[in-house]
Amino acid sequence: MYETEMGQSDGHRLHQLRLNLHQRNAAPHRIERKFSLTHSCKLCVAALLLLASLLSHAAPRASGVGIILGDTDDRNFSDNKAVGRMILTYSNTEQYVCTGWLQAAGVVISAAHCFEDQSDGSKYVSGTLQFNVPASSANGERQDPPAANQYNIGTLLKGTSVIGEDYAVFKIDPNAGVSAFSAQGQFFRIAASIPVASSGTSSPYAALTGYGKDNSPAGSEGTTNAFNFTEQFSTGKLGPMTATTTTQTWVAYFGDSLGGASGGPYELLKTMISVGIHSGGGDPTINCGTGVTQCNVGTTFANPDISKAIDNLVIYPGTSYVYYADVGLPFWLTPASTATAPARAIEDAIAQFAGNDQSQDSSATINITAGYYNGAGITLAAPTGTSIVLVAAAGSVYIGPVLPPGY
Repeated sequence: MYETEMGQSDGHRLHQLRLNLHQRNAAPHRIERKFSLTHSCKLCVAALLLLASLLSHAAPRASGVGIILGDTDDRNFSDNKAVGRMILTYSNTEQYVCTGWLQAAGVVISAAHCFEDQSDGSKYVSGTLQFNVPASSANGERQDPPAANQYNIGTLLKGTSVIGEDYAVFKIDPNAGVSAFSAQGQFFRIAASIPVASSGTSSPYAALTGYGKDNSPAGSEGTTNAFNFTEQFSTGKLGPMTATTTTQTWVAYFGDSLGGASGGPYELLKTMISVGIHSGGGDPTINCGTGVTQCNVGTTFANPDISKAIDNLVIYPGTSYVYYADVGLPFWLTPASTATAPARAIEDAIAQFAGNDQSQDSSATINITAGYYNGAGITLAAPTGTSIVLVAAAGSVYIGPVLPPGY
């Protein structure tokens, strides 16, 4: 279900999501822990497999592992400033790696299963989001960046580990008064649909960026190497977007991934537009397509609960509603002043607020994506009897008839 420390506004009330019976089995990638099955553990596994067969009607879960498709690992070095490595600490003192990324509304997006209870009952306690991560040691031991590149994870809203509901949205605290958005200078936009190509299909190529495990080639101790848990990207085709239910929306991804990349963005190539959140791969119950047996898979932004989570995190205290403006709205989306389809102009977002027949004394947050908004001849004023708060969510917003110097 959603977990939050914030209150619920009447305009954007949170809705409880269905908990999946298997959610405790989904896990992010544990750091540097090796083990083998004993005879008694094998019996436990057999019992769990029997239980799984009895619960076969349940929706597929996020594996949190991912798979390499084909004979070679085709991931490559990446330096996307908007993608960070999450180090998550649990109540049993174990630490896990997942991936999180900066989104245009001023939040971080990742996967819910990264924060789920573990099989031993241990719970998520705290986490940091790291940027500008250095190479690991020759044996794959992760190395942390300087403290200035690390941000504490704050208020968290999340779905479940069910495929199509596997999302997490959270805020991060500034570091020494500097936000990650200012320090990194990049962010992703999101889209709830994929543009249709001229061929009439909607299967473009995407890149998955994440901090996954890497043991190919083997490192100095015969296992993981210097790329282990560092930022890498793969490319692959996206399958058609699928909706199991209105809140279970997912897409297949035919590129490589391993554990630790969970939560990474599915970016339409070289656009900084994400159409999904990576969950995992290799689940035989997932329909990867006709004649296809293996794929990676992620949650799409067609799930309306993701927008509700963003709303609840970015709404300015004391306001009742939130609307969005983004001059860089992806061309194939219809503006609606929402988190997944912002208005292209600030005044259009304000007009949306005015046109919704709000009661007197109501108020709204206008969440504005960083960029230049030509403000010649427009009036940015709240509707009569109401108030608005303009928020520059993820960087500088320029409003005026002339481009600022150096823009």
